[in-house]
Amino acid sequence: MCLIVDINIAEAVLLKANHPDYCTLHRNLFGKKAPLVRLVYGGKLLDEYRANRDILHVIHVLDQAGRARAVAGDLIEAECKALKKLDVCTSDDVHILALARAGRVRLVCTHDRALRADVGNKEILDNPRGKVYSKTSHTHLLRKFC
Repeated sequence: MCLIVDINIAEAVLLKANHPDYCTLHRNLFGKKAPLVRLVYGGKLLDEYRANRDILHVIHVLDQAGRARAVAGDLIEAECKALKKLDVCTSDDVHILALARAGRVRLVCTHDRALRADVGNKEILDNPRGKVYSKTSHTHLLRKFC
């Protein structure tokens, strides 16, 4: 369990080491200092990552370093179906929520307001409840979830 980075923020987190809001997260993903962060990806999110060669390269580097973990597409798809049945999602990012459920991830990095609301919805992510990492002051969440 660790962190999912939505495509809408992936460039800032993964490609910009000095981004003011994500430099700490970037350092924890690529560095050797605790807490060591592990990126979780798969399904449609991987397809979105594939649209950007630089992001895909970084995912490959993180995979090789043991800092990224893929979740099987069939597990994500099963969770997508379960979430659609519940009909409680306000965002159009059911695939991110399904990935979080399938990968047992409760920390999501995103700018999407609707997805932020869904991440915090007890009916969608619970035990523990989902949280959103959106700036450097949220570093304490890395210690809790990674």
